[in-house]
Amino acid sequence: GRVRLGDEAWDGEFICYRDHSWGRRPMRASTGWAIITIPEKLYAAVVYMEGSNFYMGRAVTPTGDFVPVRELAFRDTAEGWALDVPALELGAWTLTRPSSPITLYLGPAGHEAVRDQAAPGDLLHDRIGPARFISPDGEQVMGFLEYANVKKVEL
Repeated sequence: GRVRLGDEAWDGEFICYRDHSWGRRPMRASTGWAIITIPEKLYAAVVYMEGSNFYMGRAVTPTGDFVPVRELAFRDTAEGWALDVPALELGAWTLTRPSSPITLYLGPAGHEAVRDQAAPGDLLHDRIGPARFISPDGEQVMGFLEYANVKKVEL
């Protein structure tokens, strides 16, 4: 793809998603998402839904082959998060934030405002920013993590 901002343009492979319907849908409801980028290793997104998850993206195996991401495990740990992508065949990576992420709150359908402060009825709590990924053998790679989850705000 190609991204253009003003007079600057970049060519490359990007994960892209577009969805303006942030509220609950008639089909299974999304309970959040994660977008994970480890440069030259992994570009993936997972949408968490009631009953199942939807995965997209690709990983680069140790032999340099590209394989689609059909599953990944992303979970909180005491140190940050752990990420395991079976297609990478490298075991679980850990990740931490080197700085505070941008934190946003997303309103329900009909009130799709993005705010930096919570408001009554907000559905999603979204955190966006850089991440430090550490492989099981200690390799460190700077990447990107967006992680949103349902957080019904009661003020």
